[in-house]
Amino acid sequence: MSRHTQTQMIDQLAKTIKYSFLIGFMAILTSRSPATWAGPSSEAEVTILHTNDLHSQFHERTYPFRIGGVARLKTAIENLRKSHRHTTLVDGGDWSEGSVYYTLGAGAESIRMMDHLGYDFAVVGNHDWLNGPDSLLDGLKLANPRTKFLSYNLSVPDSYPRKPEFKEAILPYKIQDYDGYKIAWIGLSTYEYVYDKYFEPIQITNPFTAAANLARELKSKQMVDGVVVLSHNNIKINQKVLETANKLAGQNYIDLIIGAHDHVKLTRPIEVRRLGSGPPAWIVETGMWGSYLGQVDVKLTRGHMELLNYQLIQMDSKIPQDPETLERVSQLDAQIEGKYGKEFDDVIGESQIDFGNTGVENLMGDFVTDCYRNETGAQLSIESTRFIYDAIHPGPIRAADVFNLVPPVYNPKTEKTWTLKTLPIKGSTLKWLLYFLFATKKVSSYGLINISGMRFRYDPLFKFISEFDPSDPGRLAADFQRGPGNGFMGIESIPVVKEIQILDSNSQFQPLKGSNLYTLATGGGLVEGIKMFNARLWSIIPLDGMQDTGKENWRVLADQIRARSPLRANNVTVGDRIRTIQENIGIYPVDVTWTPKEQVRGGWRAEIHARIRNYGETTSKIGPQVRLLLNKNRSDLSIAPNYDEDKIIHTLEKIEPGGFQDLAWEVLMPEVEGAFPVTIRITGAEKEVNTTNHEATVWLRKDS
Repeated sequence: MSRHTQTQMIDQLAKTIKYSFLIGFMAILTSRSPATWAGPSSEAEVTILHTNDLHSQFHERTYPFRIGGVARLKTAIENLRKSHRHTTLVDGGDWSEGSVYYTLGAGAESIRMMDHLGYDFAVVGNHDWLNGPDSLLDGLKLANPRTKFLSYNLSVPDSYPRKPEFKEAILPYKIQDYDGYKIAWIGLSTYEYVYDKYFEPIQITNPFTAAANLARELKSKQMVDGVVVLSHNNIKINQKVLETANKLAGQNYIDLIIGAHDHVKLTRPIEVRRLGSGPPAWIVETGMWGSYLGQVDVKLTRGHMELLNYQLIQMDSKIPQDPETLERVSQLDAQIEGKYGKEFDDVIGESQIDFGNTGVENLMGDFVTDCYRNETGAQLSIESTRFIYDAIHPGPIRAADVFNLVPPVYNPKTEKTWTLKTLPIKGSTLKWLLYFLFATKKVSSYGLINISGMRFRYDPLFKFISEFDPSDPGRLAADFQRGPGNGFMGIESIPVVKEIQILDSNSQFQPLKGSNLYTLATGGGLVEGIKMFNARLWSIIPLDGMQDTGKENWRVLADQIRARSPLRANNVTVGDRIRTIQENIGIYPVDVTWTPKEQVRGGWRAEIHARIRNYGETTSKIGPQVRLLLNKNRSDLSIAPNYDEDKIIHTLEKIEPGGFQDLAWEVLMPEVEGAFPVTIRITGAEKEVNTTNHEATVWLRKDS
């Protein structure tokens, strides 16, 4: 071997050793010890994409602006993933029960769809376990998801035979790494006693101290730099989670809560101040049904998370639908058709008006209870608006749409949703129940019940109470512990509810008699509520005489729509069943009409008509004002309504009980995808007992 060749080999070996040393040195620098490593950079930015309360709503909403749909979600998610290095997609719970797609494998197809969309983590919400832990596990086992499902506040007893399987399927938390910085994702399930029995023998435990202690442990041991809680609880409970973390640890180690359950759309994060220095913690939420995709951009530094940006992205027609996802939904539609028959997708009727489902009394609730009473021949009917998931909008109505109106709760064992039932109820018990529901302004404003075959007037005993919480059994037991006709609820002496009248066989209203037995028709939800109260507090309504029609609520509604179509304003009335003893000026969507006059650039010149009624029993005062608001943006669930407030503001005169005042505006109506969004708002009457009918939004069309 020549000296030159030897020299070349030595040089090459030296270079190899040099490069090997450099590579090894860099490997040491880029390796990590969980507690001490400083990372290759001083920070990492992460984009958190989030939804909540999907309820298996796969299709876009056909009215009015085609908002939502998993195909649009897929497009938006993939676009954001391409433009952001670190993205994590999460859901705040209630991803399953709530639409017809849940009937396919008791949520298994919902889980598969979440995998298709690319969800990383999801918390278990109350609607995800309403058929019990076995049904939840069966759906997860059938779907075999990549998505990780979380819940920290569930206690699984040793007596539950599927405990090992459950502990493997539902994790308390997960830690995810982003270039050396870590976020802990903690799940908190719904902490409300009304759902306890549905998940037995698994127990839902207090989330407050549990979340605080876990977050403190993860951060104080330098295992993570940020803590995000996926909480299927309402805003009030989520605020308490953060406040408890402050008080317990002296420092809130929770950075962000992605909320759910109350279907609230937060256009801005709710800030909760921490004890001491540092940025606040935040609560975010996207509403429901995939109408919005939430985007939270955060910056991670060692031991800290900082909010950089937050926005809601509306899933409207500006976002194209992903073809592959549309094909998946189409295949599921075919399975639904095979299960229920072709008629399930056929048009069964038409509506010419908008049936709203919000307020103390509302058109949708009145229509549903009328249908129940007509089906059974019962003297009266009661249903809770909480079990009416959607409204009927102008246009064709499919059987599938009706299923999604009243879907609770599909039972995979019986392959049925709740069925219509009748039961005898004593007049005195009915009166006590109404006193209970209308004793405070706050509770009555929830619109907990709708009625048919009955009418009454109410005057809340507590008009401005803010602390009363109907979900708190301790307060209920303290306030009503002696039951109907006793103690606090001495129904003969406290004028909470007056003039309760029941429709007789001659279609005449007669005064309620406490000793009479009346036949009540109701869906399964109210019966479940009665069972809960009977078991936990006292026996409110005996169920011995209850009879099950065996007919699902949605099928009753579908049959009635077929018989009554087309649905018009004179098919059902609103506002004359539950009235306040005080004045109550209000407006409903059916009271807003228009007369198009001339098409111009960007819309139509038109006259808008609004009828303001006094639904109370006292003459209203002069002074409240009525405004016409024209939303230049989409107004179905618009993130930031661009209201062009009309200059004509009407001041109302006195209106006698049952009377009305007609108003009109000459305006240029902006057109949004063939519709003309209008909002009528009443201001200056906020002290009224019922304020739920002070605003109505309609989407007028040229043929309406």
